[in-house]
Amino acid sequence: MKRPILSIIIIFLIIFLLSYFVLLDKYNTLRLKKFDLEQKTKNFESLKEYFVKLSLMDEELDKHENEMQKIHSALPTESNVPSVFKFIQKITLENNLTLEQLSVTSTRGSKTSQPVIDDSGIKKIPFSLTVSGSYSDFKNFLSVLEKSARIIELEGMSFSYAETANPAKITFNLKMRVHSY
Repeated sequence: MKRPILSIIIIFLIIFLLSYFVLLDKYNTLRLKKFDLEQKTKNFESLKEYFVKLSLMDEELDKHENEMQKIHSALPTESNVPSVFKFIQKITLENNLTLEQLSVTSTRGSKTSQPVIDDSGIKKIPFSLTVSGSYSDFKNFLSVLEKSARIIELEGMSFSYAETANPAKITFNLKMRVHSY
């Protein structure tokens, strides 16, 4: 009789231990899934807050549409060199200067006239310009360039005076850069 009771106890003990380890494994799996769910919920909440902040920023930017248009006109998304050249030609005529030469130039160390892209992603297109006229007209020309919406940077300038029939005529050579995205 002792033998069957001992067998039953051993069988119950084995069943208990097996069920304990199986349940412990399931419990640990459940805890890991619960922890993972909590992490994903926190991540979801932080993303939700981030998108709410983005929508508030978008609404704030919509309030400043005029200022944004000024920025886009100063730094257009495409580098439209012909429009810049047309603008230069227009202001030289308005300021009584003679446009003698206008061309895109190559950058230092480069044989092509590709734009230079800096770390912020802004393209800088170098060009050269030769105009002639009086000093006061040239001064007005530079003033109009400075006040223009486009960002045009003057890199260097030289001038020469030739003794001609018109003593007030000076030739100005300019190296400039226009900026765009």
